[in-house]
Amino acid sequence: MSPAQYTQYIFRAALLAGAALLTSCGAGGGDLALGERQAGQGVAVGEPNGAAPVTAEFVAHAQAAPCAEQRNRLFMVDKRMVYWDRAGNCGDNGYARTLYGATPQQIFCSAADSIAGPRAFCNDESSRALFNTIDANRHKADLGLGSGHLVEPIDVPPRA
Repeated sequence: MSPAQYTQYIFRAALLAGAALLTSCGAGGGDLALGERQAGQGVAVGEPNGAAPVTAEFVAHAQAAPCAEQRNRLFMVDKRMVYWDRAGNCGDNGYARTLYGATPQQIFCSAADSIAGPRAFCNDESSRALFNTIDANRHKADLGLGSGHLVEPIDVPPRA
């Protein structure tokens, strides 16, 4: 195991441990940035070289997320990726920001608060620069990407 893989393994283990300790923040709702993986639902109709994200899957996960009372926002980026920005009032796991591909199981990059402190990783190194730009500009409507990218907010209605 390379040092980078080991670091990523430790990070994920810390995130999972932190999730288990979140009883005061509604743990159990699931947060994909914390390693929860669920089977996809529905059929993605997409571009020839990649499926368009199925937004209903992302919305369902965002609605069930713990510690999301401050921010719980989803954005479609270029009709092929989804960026999720979540934050809440928890002593641990206070925020998570993740860039996904077409499905919630396809995590490109993530930054999150954990029991071990702030952590960030990229499963897809080619996405790191894009993620860093988005993450640094998450409060801007275009996520700092400018006119060369299409950024569309995805509505996250309150859970029924």
